[in-house]
Amino acid sequence: VDIIQPSDSVAVENIIYADRKEMEEGTYQLAVHCYSKRDGVGGFKAQIEIMGIIYNFKYEGEMEQGDTIVVAEVTLQNGRLSLDNKLDKK
Repeated sequence: VDIIQPSDSVAVENIIYADRKEMEEGTYQLAVHCYSKRDGVGGFKAQIEIMGIIYNFKYEGEMEQGDTIVVAEVTLQNGRLSLDNKLDKK
C-alpha cells in the first residue's frame, strides 16, 4: 500500500484468494516496508484472516526509511494453511 501522507487516513490492502485451490503451494510472507519516512508515528497494525479466523498483529517500534518488518508467514502445504507469527519471535 502506498500512503505517502497518511494524516488521519488508514492504509488498507486486501489480498484475497476466494478458493485456496487458486493458491500455489509455498510460503507467503506479509511484511511492512517503510519506503519513505515522513511525519508518521512509529508502529503499525496488521490483520490476516484465514478460513474465517482473524489474526491481529501490532508493532509498536519506530520504523525508519528502508526498514522492513516481517509480520507473518502463511504456508500452504498439502492443501493445508498454517500461519507463523514472526512478530512474536523478535
